[in-house]
Amino acid sequence: MEDLLVHWFELAGSYRARSSWMTIFYATVWSIWIARNKMIFEGREIVWDRLLDTVLITVASWIKGFQPDFPFHLSDFLIYPGSIQR
Repeated sequence: MEDLLVHWFELAGSYRARSSWMTIFYATVWSIWIARNKMIFEGREIVWDRLLDTVLITVASWIKGFQPDFPFHLSDFLIYPGSIQR
C-alpha cells in the first residue's frame, strides 16, 4: 500500500493537482473500506456501479472543501469526472 501511495503521489506536479490526486486516492480507499464493512457486518452486496458513484461524490465533495472555486456541482462531476483535471 505504501508503494502505491508513493507512486500515486508522484503522478501530479502542482500542489493543486497533487491535492486532487491524493483526494482521489483517499476517497477510493475510504469508499472501498465502507463498502467492505457493509458487506461484512451488514451482509450487503457490493454494487460496483454504486461504489464508483460513491467514490466520485466523495472526491467532488472533498475537493469542494479545499478548493471552494471548484467550478462544478456534484451532479456535473458525476456526469463528467474529467473535470477534476481543471
